[in-house]
Amino acid sequence: MLYKTHADIDPIMEQYILSVSRANNIYALDIEEINQFVGEINDYIDNGIKDLERLTIPEFVRTLEKEVA
Repeated sequence: MLYKTHADIDPIMEQYILSVSRANNIYALDIEEINQFVGEINDYIDNGIKDLERLTIPEFVRTLEKEVA
């Protein structure tokens, strides 16, 4: 578990969670749901980094070119 209580959430993460959830108060959100959300974000980032690590330089450049186009 990432956070045991709402008070464990740092201010930057709190603001991010509030902005994406559209909640007015962090305490209105269930701590287990917050942990699940943050865990999914971490998994998404980890998988993205692993995907980038597998790319060769030419593949990486082609990927960037597609995103820019």
